[in-house]
Amino acid sequence: MRRWWVVLALIAGWGCEEDAPAASPMAAERPTPRPGTPPPDDEIPPVRADMAPSPAAPDATAPVEPPAPVVCAPVATPPRLLTRAEYDATLRDLLGDDTAPAAAFPAENRVLGFDNNAEAHQATPLLVEAWLEAGEKVATRAVQRGARGLTGCDPEAAGCVADWLTTFGRRAFRRPLSASEHAAFLDLFDAVRAEADATTALQVTLTALLQSPQFLYRLDRLALDEVPGAPTRVGPYAMATRLAYFLWGTTPDDALLDAARDGQLDTPAQVEAAARAMLDDPRAREAVRRFHHQWLGLDQLDDLVKDDVADIAAVRVGLRTSIERFVDHVFWQEGTFAALLDSPVVFVDADLGAELGIEGGAPGDFVGVELPGERAGLLTQPALLARLAHADQTSPIRRGIFVREMLLCQPLPPPPNDVVIEPPSPDPNATTRERFAQHTAQRTCAGCHQQIDPLGFGFEAFDHLGRFRTTENGLPIDTSGNVVGPRDRALAGPFDGVPELATRLGASDSVRACVATQWFRYALARAEQDVDACALDAVLDAFAATDGSLRELLVALAVSDAFGTRPGAVVGDVQPLPPLADAPPPAPPEGPPDAGRAPIGFLDRVTLDGLAVGWAFDPDTPADPTILELWLDGGPGVGQFLAQARTGVERPDVNAAYPDAPGDHGFRVLLPDAARDGRDHTLTVLALGHGADDADTVLNNAGLAFRAGLNADTQPEPGVPNDFRPQGFVDAVRPDGQVCGWALDRDVTGRPLEVDVWIDGAPGVDGVHAGTAQTGLPRPDVVTAIGHPGDHGFCLALPDALRDGREHTLSAFAFEAGHPGNTVLNNSPFRFTLEAR
Repeated sequence: MRRWWVVLALIAGWGCEEDAPAASPMAAERPTPRPGTPPPDDEIPPVRADMAPSPAAPDATAPVEPPAPVVCAPVATPPRLLTRAEYDATLRDLLGDDTAPAAAFPAENRVLGFDNNAEAHQATPLLVEAWLEAGEKVATRAVQRGARGLTGCDPEAAGCVADWLTTFGRRAFRRPLSASEHAAFLDLFDAVRAEADATTALQVTLTALLQSPQFLYRLDRLALDEVPGAPTRVGPYAMATRLAYFLWGTTPDDALLDAARDGQLDTPAQVEAAARAMLDDPRAREAVRRFHHQWLGLDQLDDLVKDDVADIAAVRVGLRTSIERFVDHVFWQEGTFAALLDSPVVFVDADLGAELGIEGGAPGDFVGVELPGERAGLLTQPALLARLAHADQTSPIRRGIFVREMLLCQPLPPPPNDVVIEPPSPDPNATTRERFAQHTAQRTCAGCHQQIDPLGFGFEAFDHLGRFRTTENGLPIDTSGNVVGPRDRALAGPFDGVPELATRLGASDSVRACVATQWFRYALARAEQDVDACALDAVLDAFAATDGSLRELLVALAVSDAFGTRPGAVVGDVQPLPPLADAPPPAPPEGPPDAGRAPIGFLDRVTLDGLAVGWAFDPDTPADPTILELWLDGGPGVGQFLAQARTGVERPDVNAAYPDAPGDHGFRVLLPDAARDGRDHTLTVLALGHGADDADTVLNNAGLAFRAGLNADTQPEPGVPNDFRPQGFVDAVRPDGQVCGWALDRDVTGRPLEVDVWIDGAPGVDGVHAGTAQTGLPRPDVVTAIGHPGDHGFCLALPDALRDGREHTLSAFAFEAGHPGNTVLNNSPFRFTLEAR
């Protein structure tokens, strides 16, 4: 029964004026990258001249081309889903619940090393189920601790729950509840209270709040006074939310929300003041640690194995504590980019020190030990050195790749498919450098390994646990290395040992820019783009002007245009539309124009290429555009959120029906790919009320059935590299156990794709691999749908073990033909049942 009430709340309670998707099982699941495959956004072009590759010598006889103008603009970021760490921290600060339920959630897909990428971290059926289970348990614990303690009053008393919804709802949604939201949750409480006691009603209401998209997503309000297409600053509550999750890793507290309410987050100067105060709060330390954990890949310490370490579990804890103390020391005490790379401090207690050969403090007392000449900053921290090594030997490859990608921001391509990635076996008669010489001797490997190995060989003074050494197998260690092909020419050339390399890196503007870019990706929850050039330049200039102050870098990010602005409202095609004889408008509303009525309108049709056409306007404000929400296969709480748009297209028929209303309240919106997969769907459009107290309206003809061609007329967005990834869908699982579908890479249409099929989950999320197929079967409908060769179909026989008469889910992933990465096919996860033989 409780879950029925939760669904009711989601359907009735999402009367919000928000840019919000539904937490629906319909949401597209993103695949976990195949091992060895780089993140899809790895090849983002540089955004600063000092990060670009060194140009070749110019031809003196060639005409001089003027530099291309820099075009800067805000980037649209999808609503950001709370990560597991953010979810747990939010519950802790909202309800005092420190049970960390998100530890059982599916892991986030990481992009560029970070788990908060808004494009990659999406709702999946597994995650939706986990939210529901966690929300119910958290609400139960909160009420069991005492309903009066939760609400601050007697839930049976008049006005108690209404007041609690006002105060707690503001914390949960990170903004005040709208009138319709408040009414919906109060109605839910009253409905359950009519059948049960107040404690049960409160528990169900709290569960519904914790299941709401307004809680699970970080949303930006779309204002009616925005100029379509023009950049706009995010609202004060959205700014409070962005600051809190960036600098604290948790939800805004009452003081920050009060600042938003009182207009104290409206200007860059006010945001700067707030950011500085927030960095003085202890919560900022945990956020800084979380960034470094992800940037440095420290989660891998959980699985660390070293053959010569007896109590590896204790060493894992010690290594993690050691590097956390180093990060705290550098960021909050020394405070500079230079210290990050050259500080000679290592933090050890007696136990870890015994493993590393360093005298430390008492057991559990990690003290800073300075080892100049041996240790130099981040690159010589035992935890990082141990992570970038094998169980029985060092790994010049892993260490070289880390420097190349994480400090030089030069992503490397994946190895060829036919290369076996396995280190050479330890040889008691040779050094690591000698054993790895084969990489640069083989033509297929030399191109990349000439950029990797010379960097990694400079780390050989540290063994696979990060212990300092001068010999290996009785042979002297050679710590000479070379920086080959950096973007900053000043970095190029030989070096001897990590301290010398660290000194060179610490003096490099391009390395400082790379570290700032890593923070930019984390703060913005996305990769940098060309149009971010101006914002990122301003951040880098502020970073340099403060002698590389790490605190000032975070302040500069918080006040940057990229952090505080977003594109203007989305508009459709503004070409005039003829009147529609077969789609008459509804009858004119009764009463005067200022009677406080809800918007009205009509969804006309969806074209074959996926263009939704209709009109809507608000009789209270006929001169203003009307904001719309588009939903696929159901409304809020049931369907999948597609997009937000506004009216602005000439519609003479609207003017004819309502002579007092302007005739420019039409809309034409190109639906996203999720709605243009060639399959049957329904579309629902909501017109949002003008004021917080106004109701929203479902446009007439809601639930319109349509089918639009797969990815018809898809074009890359301006300024985004042309990196179409594979596309396609799963058709069905036939009674004979064959799963069939099709997949295509539009850039490489002549090459088959590999399709991996997983059952009851995805890679890394408890999925079971069911097999691999290649495209190559005739599919005439592919030609019809998108005009490409029709031989990209596939079929795969599922294992007999699935013939158990039970329902299963199937997910299919298409791997690259012309581009790195992979794509989850549409219609995944696909539910099916095979009868037992």
